[in-house]
Amino acid sequence: MGFSARREVRAALGLEGMVSKRASLAVVAAEAQETEPAETTAEPSPAAFRRIASLGELEPYGQFSKWVDDHDILVFRRNGAIKALSNICPHFGGPVGYHQMKEGVFTCLWHNYRYEAATGRCLTNEHLCLRSYKVKIEDGGIWVQLVENPEPERKAR
Repeated sequence: MGFSARREVRAALGLEGMVSKRASLAVVAAEAQETEPAETTAEPSPAAFRRIASLGELEPYGQFSKWVDDHDILVFRRNGAIKALSNICPHFGGPVGYHQMKEGVFTCLWHNYRYEAATGRCLTNEHLCLRSYKVKIEDGGIWVQLVENPEPERKAR
C-alpha cells in the first residue's frame, strides 16, 4: 500500500489525530494543525526546511509520527538529539514507530522488522534502511527538510 493510500485509509477509518492506547503515541495529520497565514504567496522551495511540530510534542513519550505532504515522519529524541526517520517500513509499508523505541531500536508493527534509531539501518534484513530526514531546532519548533535535492524544473518542449 502506497503512502497516499495508507493516509486515505487512516482518514476513512477516522484514525487521524487519534492516540494509540496500546503505545500511547499520537498520530497527527500535519494539515490538521492551525497555521499562520503565509506572508508571501510564493511557494516554498521543495528543499526548504518546514516546521512540522513544536518541541513540546515530543513529550511525554519522546517520539511521535506525523504526515507531512506524502511523508510519514517519525520524530524522536535519542541521547539528547532529535532525529527524524521515515515511519514507513520498506519491507511492506507498516508503521515503524507505532511502539515505543526500545534500546535504540524501532520495531515495525506488521512484521516485526527491527530498525536502528541512530542510522535507520534494518537489523532484520541488511538490504533495507529507513530514509533519514535532516532536522533543525529553531524558535521552539522542529524543522525537517523533506527533499534534499529537488529535481530541476523541466521546460516544455
